[in-house]
Amino acid sequence: MVNKTMPKTIRRLLIIAVLIALVSALGISLLTVSVSAHKGPDCISCHDIGGVGKECKRARVDVSAMNQSGISIHANLNSAADDTTGNPDNKMCWGCHISDGQQPTEHDDLYNPYTCWDCHNDISKPYANVSNAPDVTEHFKLGYDIHAVTGAAGNTESCLECHSKDEMIMAYTAKYYSDLSLISHYGRKRTDLQIDAPPYTYTNCSYCHQNASTAFPFVNAELKNLENHTPRITNPSCIDSNCHDSGRIHETALAKPSVDHTLCTKCHGDKSKHNGTVECYECHGNATSKIHPILYLTSDGTFSTSNASAVNCISCHQKTISYTGPYPPKVSDPLHHSEVNTGRRWGDYWNNSLSACIYCHSDTKHDAVALGRPAEWRGDNIVGSSVNDSYWCAGCHYVGYSSDAHSYTDMVNEFSASSLNIPPEITNGMYAPNATGFYEHVCDDWSDALCRECHGKFVTSYGVTELMHNVSDGSCGNCHYDFRYMNNTRHAPTKYVNSTMFNASVHGPSSGIGCTDCHTTSNHPYPEHYWKWCECCHAVQSNPVDDTDRHNVTSDVQSNMVDGVSVLGIIDCKTCHNATSYANAKDNFVLCRWCHTYPDKVYE
Repeated sequence: MVNKTMPKTIRRLLIIAVLIALVSALGISLLTVSVSAHKGPDCISCHDIGGVGKECKRARVDVSAMNQSGISIHANLNSAADDTTGNPDNKMCWGCHISDGQQPTEHDDLYNPYTCWDCHNDISKPYANVSNAPDVTEHFKLGYDIHAVTGAAGNTESCLECHSKDEMIMAYTAKYYSDLSLISHYGRKRTDLQIDAPPYTYTNCSYCHQNASTAFPFVNAELKNLENHTPRITNPSCIDSNCHDSGRIHETALAKPSVDHTLCTKCHGDKSKHNGTVECYECHGNATSKIHPILYLTSDGTFSTSNASAVNCISCHQKTISYTGPYPPKVSDPLHHSEVNTGRRWGDYWNNSLSACIYCHSDTKHDAVALGRPAEWRGDNIVGSSVNDSYWCAGCHYVGYSSDAHSYTDMVNEFSASSLNIPPEITNGMYAPNATGFYEHVCDDWSDALCRECHGKFVTSYGVTELMHNVSDGSCGNCHYDFRYMNNTRHAPTKYVNSTMFNASVHGPSSGIGCTDCHTTSNHPYPEHYWKWCECCHAVQSNPVDDTDRHNVTSDVQSNMVDGVSVLGIIDCKTCHNATSYANAKDNFVLCRWCHTYPDKVYE
């Protein structure tokens, strides 16, 4: 017995000892009694904010908030499980805290619950009743196309970054211990972010991506304020089937398409990669292929939302810009297709380098074949070839041009269809409204190599590209007055003419005659020097064929006529010489000068 006179502490210890002995004698475990009182499947009876379990006061949940159908994201979780508790809300608890989601018999079967990624991955669900849990494939750390919160420790952690925000949580009164439990119990459906009629096919992208004050995290802050694709024309919706397609924020259908010409041409079907090689984003995006908004490459190598300073033919093909795409082929700067009265010599063709590009090639910046108009009559000519193998010049300027099923007529039709002036023809002056200074070409062939001899003063290579874009004036003085040009390895300094001295001479400009009045060949250069002798113009003979007196000289050569034709215009030897004798001489010796080195030299 306990003696009341004993010290209080000793009395208490004796009482405890007696109780322990009694419990032991009856075969009862105090621990078993404590745990046994809380076994079973009825989680809600203890853990609800109005539950009876005193030991659960630190793990209370607001069940009335959890089970709000249409509002709580987990309101119907595990609803297919069997239940004998009489309270179907328990199924929600089992869904995360019990390994198979079924009604449990033990309290701590899965005290550490499943996480977001356990149920919402698209590969393997933990048990059958959550097989319909929505798959999350986009907008998380390892999204298939669209990554989000990439700095998170894992996929579940990336979910928490967004779903733990205040606006993603329902109103509740119970206590919680982590973001994970907060989201699991009180996660809120955001039907206000769903657009289109039920079943709400899309998510409102602009809520996050055009909202600088959004509460949600962004690795790249620029994505908080994405501009519309373009302000210039009707702007496509984010959920356009050609862009991000039909799908809500986490669904596979919501994709981030590759930015290339295939994507662009879904809307811009009339456009192609420039010359079949330059991707759209090289000129309309940047290093990251950004198309929110669409951009324009400018001449200084930067990108702008305005096309006012966008690059043109000259920016890329004559100038040097900072550019990451295929290196554009270069042409001469400034461009010359005859440097004399460029674009205006024979009519109204163009008035600057850019309009010259458009005149010849048309506007081909969005064409797969940037050659433009010449492609319609190119025949077997090859872009960038040597002039030794091409007839590009003839295609535009020689009426007799024909090559590989293409002809001069194809060229005429192409310019006519665009209401443009047709290039001047060089043998008869067709399509040259301003015929002043026209030179009638009579050539052995119509090759670019021959054209280069008179029109290639400014070119140093034999490439046809350089010749086409650097054509020089074909006048005699342009070459023969230039000693440096005549002195190079392709010509002879003996053919140089001092223009100052010539202009002051009796045959200078004041005489009213030109180079071709004396130098009669139209096929220049030629194996022999085709020029008239003095007597051809100055000897007045009543009978040029039979008269041997060649010293009846006149200074008024313009009035010196033979059969009504001025001697300045005579280029046919038979006009003055016996046709039969001339023909025999040509048959035997080919050239008159085979014998007649000089007109007065007598051969025995």
